[in-house]
Amino acid sequence: MIPTWQAFIETRNFEGSTGPTVDVTSNASETALTPLPRYSVLSISGEDSTNFLQGQSTCDIKSLTADRATPGAICNPKGRALTNFLMFIRNGAFHLVLPKALASLVEKRLRMYVLRSRVKIADVTDTLGFFGLSGGALPEHLPPVGAHSDEARYPVINENSTQWIGFGQGQWIFLGTPEAAQRQWTELVEHGSGIETPPSRWDLLCILNGIPTLDAETSETFVPQMFNLDLLGGISFKKGCYTGQEIVARMHYLGKLKRRMYLAGCASDRLPGPGENVMKQGHEQSVGQIVKAEVLGSGDIRLLTVLQIDQSGSKNLYLEKSPRSLLKILKSPYPFE
Repeated sequence: MIPTWQAFIETRNFEGSTGPTVDVTSNASETALTPLPRYSVLSISGEDSTNFLQGQSTCDIKSLTADRATPGAICNPKGRALTNFLMFIRNGAFHLVLPKALASLVEKRLRMYVLRSRVKIADVTDTLGFFGLSGGALPEHLPPVGAHSDEARYPVINENSTQWIGFGQGQWIFLGTPEAAQRQWTELVEHGSGIETPPSRWDLLCILNGIPTLDAETSETFVPQMFNLDLLGGISFKKGCYTGQEIVARMHYLGKLKRRMYLAGCASDRLPGPGENVMKQGHEQSVGQIVKAEVLGSGDIRLLTVLQIDQSGSKNLYLEKSPRSLLKILKSPYPFE
């Protein structure tokens, strides 16, 4: 049986299914509504859930409140991120929005650490309805989402059984029951400025805003700082121990970080996939890997790539599978200091 929200989304008519249908810059006359089928939601509840998650994630769970979300990651013992996520509180339980491709793997990994803890872990994706909003004509009660502080980046507005969750720079997630999500979507389209857009538009905005999304090909590849999770407010260096914490902390305090994630562009008729190598002319070894890529326009690609820091100024970087596609490193949407 198809879940209620999924069934509703399948009835909608998304224009330009291979790319964004609305200008990616803020537009005062429209709001882009985007389904998020590439994301899942895990619920972690129970008497010991706070301490349990505090020992499994990079962010400070104990400081999380109902009116603020936080990004974070779950690492393996070697400090490599299994997944990244956005966490918030709903009905007294912690909820993680994370890549759908990694949800079952993450759930299985977390269960390995439950032992005797009074914790319940469940994939609640099919019990919810959620979608992305972006653009210049968002509902009036939503404050601007900025990059100046974690509070400004990741606010949560609770309205009865629904939530509006800030997702970085100018992006929001609406989440509620399937029925509530359907009502809100329909209201925005029929009585507001909502325009229905495909998932690729949300992916493109995340790239332009420097928000990473790990995938099966990049899971357990990067230490969180490599994909800028510290710059996004998703790592606490003051909390206690968690799985992989020793590696993450050592990289921070000893200054051994040699890779960062950069926004880049290239001309290509082929969309590079996550994990694809970035090469440098004259070098046999790769100097980086693609995190995520999306089409900006015809033959114009925007992507996030984890690169060796000392190669970020190079003019002769290219995609391994498309040697003629030279990369141009673009201005970061947030400071690196």
